[in-house]
Amino acid sequence: MPILPQMALPRPVLIAILGVALLLAALLATRAFSAGEDSGPVTEAPVEQSPSPAPERPEPNRSEPTPPREEQPSKPTKPAPEPPAGEDPGAAAGLPLEVAAALGADKVVVIVFTQDRSADDAGVRDAVRGLKRQIPSRRVEIFDDTITNIADYRLVVSALGVSQTPSVVVLRGDRPPRLLEGFIDEGSLRQYVADALR
Repeated sequence: MPILPQMALPRPVLIAILGVALLLAALLATRAFSAGEDSGPVTEAPVEQSPSPAPERPEPNRSEPTPPREEQPSKPTKPAPEPPAGEDPGAAAGLPLEVAAALGADKVVVIVFTQDRSADDAGVRDAVRGLKRQIPSRRVEIFDDTITNIADYRLVVSALGVSQTPSVVVLRGDRPPRLLEGFIDEGSLRQYVADALR
C-alpha cells in the first residue's frame, strides 16, 4: 500500500482556518443570546411578603407614680355676716362673748330676762342687785337683758322654752341650765346659785 506523503499546511492557512472557526463560534453565541431576548421578558415569581408585625406598645412603667389629678377650684364660701354696729359679735353664734367667757372660766352664770316695769320684773331686778352684793364676782357673773334679745342666747336657752318675764336662767359649764320663771326673791335666788357653785 503506497504511503501518501504528509503535507504540512502553511502557517498563514492555519491562522485563517482558526480565525474562521472563532468567527463562527462568536456568531452562533450572538444568535443564541438574541433569540433568548426575543422570547419575551422573563417574569419573576411573586415573592410572598409576610405581614409586618404590629408595633409593640410600650408597657407602662408601674414604678413611676401617676401624676395627680388636677382638682377643680372649690367655690369660695361666703363669709359670715357681720353683726350690726353696736351688737355683740358673739350673738350671731348664739351666745354673747361675755357669757361664753364666763362659762369658759367655770363661773356660775345668771341671765335675767325682763320686759316691762311690772312688779314682778322690778322685784326680780332687786333680788339680782342684792345677789351681786353678797356673792363674789370671781365665781358668779350676772347678765341682765330684755326678753326681746333672747335669740342672742339661743345656744343655752333654746331647749328651755322661755315664754314669760321675768325669767332667770342659772347655768355653769356643761351642767344642764336651770330655768326659774316668774317672781323669785333674793334668798331663793341665792340658794339656786349656791347649789350651782357646789
